[in-house]
Amino acid sequence: MYDFQEKTVYSMAQAKNGNVWLGTSNGLYRFDGMDFKKYVYPNYEIEYSNIKIDQFDRVWCSNFSGQLFCVEEDSLKVIIDESYDQELIANYYIVSEDALYYTSHNKSIIHLDLNNNSETVVFSVGKYRCISDSFQKDNEIIFTEVRNSKDVTVRTITLHTLDINNSNISPLDSFQIELYSSKEFAGSLEDKIFYIQNHVSQNLCLIGANNHYCKSSPDFSNQEVNNFLSLNDSVLFMLGVSGTYQYKLHQDSLIKTKWSNLKNSSNLLIDQENNVWISTLDRGVFIQTNNAITATLIHPSESIRKVKQLGNGKYAYLTDESKLYLFTANGPTLIQKDVNPNFNIGYNHYDSTILLPSTDDYYDLSAAQFKTKAFTNYFKHLHPIDEGVCLLTGERLDLVSMDKNYNMNNLGYRLHLKKSPETEYFEAIATVKRSNLITEEGNKNHLYVMFTDGLVHFTKDKEEETMYYDGKPILASAMHSDSSSGIWVGSNTGLIHRIQDGIITQTFDVGSNLLDIQGTDSLVYGLTNVGILRLDISSGESTLINQYDGLLEEEITKIYIENDSLLIWGEHHLQKLPLTYDKTNPIAPRVSINQLSINEEPVKLSENILLGPDENNIEFQFNSLGIKSRKGQIYHFRIKELSDQWEQTSYAAPFARYSQLSPGSYTFELKACNEDGVFSEVKTFHFTIDKPMYQKWWFITAVVLVVLTTLFLLVRYRMSVLRKQNVLEKEKESLKKQTYKSKITAIRAQMNPHFMFNALNTIQEFIVTNQGNVASEYLADFADLMRKYLDQSKEEEISLQEELETMEIYLRLENLRFDNQLDYKIDIKGDIDTYATTIPVMLLQPFVENAIKHGLLHKEGQKKLTISVFNSSNELTIEITDNGIGREASSRINQKKQRKHESFASSAIEERIQLINQTSPHKISIHFDDLMNQSQQPSGTKVTLTIKQSA
Repeated sequence: MYDFQEKTVYSMAQAKNGNVWLGTSNGLYRFDGMDFKKYVYPNYEIEYSNIKIDQFDRVWCSNFSGQLFCVEEDSLKVIIDESYDQELIANYYIVSEDALYYTSHNKSIIHLDLNNNSETVVFSVGKYRCISDSFQKDNEIIFTEVRNSKDVTVRTITLHTLDINNSNISPLDSFQIELYSSKEFAGSLEDKIFYIQNHVSQNLCLIGANNHYCKSSPDFSNQEVNNFLSLNDSVLFMLGVSGTYQYKLHQDSLIKTKWSNLKNSSNLLIDQENNVWISTLDRGVFIQTNNAITATLIHPSESIRKVKQLGNGKYAYLTDESKLYLFTANGPTLIQKDVNPNFNIGYNHYDSTILLPSTDDYYDLSAAQFKTKAFTNYFKHLHPIDEGVCLLTGERLDLVSMDKNYNMNNLGYRLHLKKSPETEYFEAIATVKRSNLITEEGNKNHLYVMFTDGLVHFTKDKEEETMYYDGKPILASAMHSDSSSGIWVGSNTGLIHRIQDGIITQTFDVGSNLLDIQGTDSLVYGLTNVGILRLDISSGESTLINQYDGLLEEEITKIYIENDSLLIWGEHHLQKLPLTYDKTNPIAPRVSINQLSINEEPVKLSENILLGPDENNIEFQFNSLGIKSRKGQIYHFRIKELSDQWEQTSYAAPFARYSQLSPGSYTFELKACNEDGVFSEVKTFHFTIDKPMYQKWWFITAVVLVVLTTLFLLVRYRMSVLRKQNVLEKEKESLKKQTYKSKITAIRAQMNPHFMFNALNTIQEFIVTNQGNVASEYLADFADLMRKYLDQSKEEEISLQEELETMEIYLRLENLRFDNQLDYKIDIKGDIDTYATTIPVMLLQPFVENAIKHGLLHKEGQKKLTISVFNSSNELTIEITDNGIGREASSRINQKKQRKHESFASSAIEERIQLINQTSPHKISIHFDDLMNQSQQPSGTKVTLTIKQSA
């Protein structure tokens, strides 16, 4: 079994998770459907027996040196150690999670509290008494007390019950029996109690209840019994040296049925898939995957080559050692040696004779002896026609009869026979074509012979005809005539034909070449290279029966239908399958995850396992203890957080791998499907892959806090620096503004004396020329102008209105100097609030002065000067236009005269504008236009001041 090497197996049990535990002479083993794991406890006896699985799915076992063990954390733990008293633990019963009872060979029943390991003796026996056997039934332990009397041939058996809830003991019954040197067994069967004494020469069984016990001597085949086992209180199995027998209760008697031929069997287990496990004391463990299929070992050392059904449960077969056997209910009997094992066996059921090719001997089944026949023809197949009459296939198709005067007209079909006159018996040749298979319908009116070129039908009403299907001749590989009229034909193209009266009535495509065929009115069985095909005629559905359904893994030689069973002849065994067998496996597989590997390293399985962030390459290995459907199972698995779709893998690759999983919580789901589509329950495994430290909330929070703190400190530091810089900048700006203001003031200081000098010269000129009235008027305006200058000297900016009023006074003074020849005008265009609009103080005066001194002074004729003010968008535009000589002519005059008293310099004006732009919210730009007349001669100058108003 699965390469299990242990030969001596005492005990077996199956846990709820499907694992099978085996107690052997060399350790305790666990089988998980794929592998065996061995358990031993160091320095103790390693022969383990009496395995039990309690209601908490804990595994218990005992050995032969007084220890009781429990499997905890995947290793053996000693619970009871009686080795120092040299006592054996005969039996034990787990009654709760923390308590048990056990019987020892010191004639005691002891209660053990597993919490504190305290023991209480609840029953003991004295001299000449012992506790022979015990068993548990519901909440009671029933045990037998044996008392030997002074009369050594008689012993008294007393049955006691022990209430496991309170340890109360009550006598149940008592009876006397003869004293044997024997093994004793006790148990329950159909609510009755049995007590068995077994001895190789005599057996005793007491069965009964309520003080009524019947004594019987059951047939235990006079063998040594290794074990009695009661399954579900309905069937008693006896496991012994000669095999396994099944006993059922019938009117206080045990009715025996041979159940298995396995020698020296010791224990029996029917697992969750209804497979039968039989352990032996010298050959290991055998598994029968189908209770419906029984197997009988015919020849362990010879291989069966040819088989022929004889009827009434009898068969003839040839082995590879050239021996011919007759098989009956009593087993095989050798009837002839030195027979070619490649010969087919012929049988004539009309006269019960077994015939072999190329020999003059035949076996008379009725007389049970060999006799001599007249003909020695070789044949491949023999088809009986009547007593002593046969059709033979081979190199040709022959009809032979032991009666030399056989009448060929007795045949129910037309054969063109050519009689051979030379023989001492009747022989006629039907055809010289090579022939093979042959059969006829039950009414004997239709004969079918397979020739090399196809299947030929013979009947009386017409000539022979080759049978065709789909335009091609039928090449039969197997034929069988059933009980009704008609035959079944299997072809080498995977077709099965039903033929009646020479007509194909049904055809089924089964897809496999048929080596043999047997059929009934409702079922057809075909032998193929991969198993036995079962065809339901009514539905047309076919199923394959093979080793996964319980057939032995050996070559099948022949199949026959006998009564209500299909007999399957193999190399060494005869297997029997009921025709009513339903191969559907309704048992759901039990799937389990048996190994978890992280980064290719196995780890201990634990629920809700937490893995590190780099432990994200995961492999699950799993299996299912599905013996029957082991290789037909399909595993379905998924991690539902990754996909809703189920992936699949076969039994040959029972693992699932996931690589580079992201951090998070996952649920691995697994289920198995057997060969008939029955699914197991979904097995789940939860695990979590932890996030890296840098992805954890506390780390992120800490980093954020650190970053925020750092930013806060940096911002705070930066703000401090900026504040200091701002203070410095403000101080610097203040100093700069003060410097600019000082420069502007200095420039303005230069402007005022310059103007005052020119004005005083003009007043002096008026006085010298006796123009006192003009001088007085001029002096009054000059005083007003000086007062305005003094008032404005404290301001940075003044209203446009004030500036224009100052220019009005200034131009009046200049007009007096020009003897009223200066035509000036101040023009305000548009809707301009001159009082609200501000400009830098003394902005226009230098430009007006330059227009007069450089442009109009040298102008002959009428002198004009216009100041135009208008608003555009967010800009204030002031144009100063004169009709003087122009800048170019003025520049030439200035260069020639090199006058000592110049008007205010243009460089000073530009410097002042730059200083104003740097210190004032007003941004001022200057543009000069040289005006030309129609003759392109200079006709004046226009200065445009554009002042961008602050918002």
